[in-house]
Amino acid sequence: MRASSSASLRPRDVRKNSLPFALAGGMFAANPRRGGEQRELRRLIVSGRFSEGDSLGREPELVERFGVSRPSLREALRILEAEGLISVVRGVLGGVVAHAPDTRMTARTAALVLQARNVPLADVQEARTLLEPTAVRVVASSRSRRAAAAELRALIDEQMQVILDPDAFGGANARFHERLVALAGNRTLSIVAEMLNGFREERTGRSS
Repeated sequence: MRASSSASLRPRDVRKNSLPFALAGGMFAANPRRGGEQRELRRLIVSGRFSEGDSLGREPELVERFGVSRPSLREALRILEAEGLISVVRGVLGGVVAHAPDTRMTARTAALVLQARNVPLADVQEARTLLEPTAVRVVASSRSRRAAAAELRALIDEQMQVILDPDAFGGANARFHERLVALAGNRTLSIVAEMLNGFREERTGRSS
């Protein structure tokens, strides 16, 4: 069941005395623990119950569904918005809009943590040298290694074409390293590679 508008999410036959209780056709469940509304909305978005751009409803509706105060709901929405999972649209036609999880945003958030902890760029470069040989071994032993090698050669050529342009080369280089790890097929390693490149971009002021 997808939620396409706030109207389709209006609670029907709500019994606020029972926990959990049916809300919006059973999609929402009240959570008596602190932060329960935040965890419930995050679960629904991450699990795919809501797609990119779907409406979760307006603030008063969500306050009623979860049985929480307006300040508590706003704090939960603030956290989810910082995570990139929702956006709050103001105005008459506004409301809370869901966004699909974005690995790039996750990687950049992790990169900010490294920066906040004063991790030097040399440390990140060393992490890359530890990570990429593993990816290379996986790619070299895969059935699609010839196609992977051709794709990586094309990315190397792209770097060579812009080698005299530091900004353009930085982006091309980041794409090569990210793709090298992605070809290994492990999504966790891919996110780590994106995180390392995101940190490098923040430190050098270059973007891909």
